[in-house]
Amino acid sequence: MRALILGLTVAFLAAGAAQARCPTAPDGASSNYVNNGTQRSICLQDELSNKTKQLEEQTRINSQLNTLQQQVQQQQFNQMMNKPKF
Repeated sequence: MRALILGLTVAFLAAGAAQARCPTAPDGASSNYVNNGTQRSICLQDELSNKTKQLEEQTRINSQLNTLQQQVQQQQFNQMMNKPKF
């Protein structure tokens, strides 16, 4: 289970790193010098949104891993306590 979650995490983060960066290009007078700036701002907003989603997913995965680890530790503790003592 842990290997599956770890594999999904690595794949998810690798996909984010492969995304293209937001290019910048000079605007001309015909666009009132705002078109490329607007497009770049939208692109940066999308990158920020994607990064936020990635961090949210990573936090969720980490939380699940911690929960699983606590459950395993609790089970181990319970097994130790239930062993007959001679």
